[in-house]
Amino acid sequence: MKIALFESSGTMREITKNACSPDDTQWVEFEYFGETGMSFIQREKYDAIITSKEFAQGSLADMVTYTRSSKLNKETPIFLFTSDLTQDAMDHAFDLGVTDVFFKQELPALADTLAKIATFSKSVEGAKVMLVEDDRAVSDYYSKILKSINCVVIQTDNCNQADKILKTEAIELVVTDLNLESGGQGQRIIHSMRHNETVILNKIPIMVLSGINTLQVQTGLFFLGIDDFLMKPVLPLQFSLRAVNLIKKFRVYQLAERQASELRNIAHYDKLTKIYNRHGFEDIATFCVANCQRQVNSVLGVMYIDLDNFKPVNDNYGHEAGDEVLVKVANELKVLLRDQDVLARWGGDEFVVLLNQCDIRFIQAVCNRVVEAFELKSSEWFGVTASVGLSYGEPSDYQDVLGYIKQADNKMYDEKKQKVRSRMRVFVEQSLEDETTMADAVSN
Repeated sequence: MKIALFESSGTMREITKNACSPDDTQWVEFEYFGETGMSFIQREKYDAIITSKEFAQGSLADMVTYTRSSKLNKETPIFLFTSDLTQDAMDHAFDLGVTDVFFKQELPALADTLAKIATFSKSVEGAKVMLVEDDRAVSDYYSKILKSINCVVIQTDNCNQADKILKTEAIELVVTDLNLESGGQGQRIIHSMRHNETVILNKIPIMVLSGINTLQVQTGLFFLGIDDFLMKPVLPLQFSLRAVNLIKKFRVYQLAERQASELRNIAHYDKLTKIYNRHGFEDIATFCVANCQRQVNSVLGVMYIDLDNFKPVNDNYGHEAGDEVLVKVANELKVLLRDQDVLARWGGDEFVVLLNQCDIRFIQAVCNRVVEAFELKSSEWFGVTASVGLSYGEPSDYQDVLGYIKQADNKMYDEKKQKVRSRMRVFVEQSLEDETTMADAVSN
């Protein structure tokens, strides 16, 4: 990075360099603005210019005016370092063409700005840009600028090919001309993206580069959904700055979407089993209720599943073994259920299934299939089986579904008690048989 520093005070120059030196910075220092400064501005390209307000020779106005009229540095950012931050002084500096004004105590802020300039070419590294231009020389020119800021450029000269690229590549910016010879109009690409059902295509930024500069065309393009418009020919720095800005905004949007998706997953899915939790179940069940109301002779069924003999797994083999059983149970239920059925972990070892668009016979058949599968898998699951309760109806809202869950829970509990009584009966009968056998042995 090359920076020109115009400052009459040697001490202030050293302070500025020490505080504002991004990696690999080359400083070119000037005590005043004269013929030497003019010569350097004319023949060397700078990434930034830092200047004070007063010089022993020359003026701020002379320096800014000369720089803005030079071929190499007309776009170079000029930062004024001053102790005068009155409104009149700031307005005058901006009128001259200064990029930004910093108070002399704001060295960290200036350093941060210079660091951003230093990393500018890497800030959108790897971004895929689709460039739609039918003039190959013009396309190559803008492609070179985009590659200079480390973008990956995909060039095309027609609308049909552009549509294919958008479907197969993770594009982060579209740059398009309007009139594409034998390839359609650029507006077709914009329309296709902004009217697309795929959310991401609605959000990809679009920049139009065109020689058509009528107010009607520009207004129409922004109504159509573009994000930026530049009149050809475009200066390299202006083009790259606009491109970087659009790509950065798009990446911020993508990051926000990913974070929102992660939060939705946390809010709606059980972390261990990766199936719905209660919140997620409520959201999807509400939709199922509305769908059920649109179907003729359709009911919603609920299965309430409680694992039997689960506590001994944790007690005897540890909670990791218990977690493993819960995951395997959830996976087995996914296999047994249809895609439209809703599976949720309701509590520690309790699961709820919402059977969508079905009838009573189907509900009973699914229940039998689940019980049989659990009996077969019991030996793999440390002896764990399941008690299941059923309920069903034609709900009018989610509260009805909660009522079905309560009914199914009660029926499941009755089944569990029945199992306990059955086991007790077997235990008592076995004990009586053992006592009879022992008595016969003693008498003999």
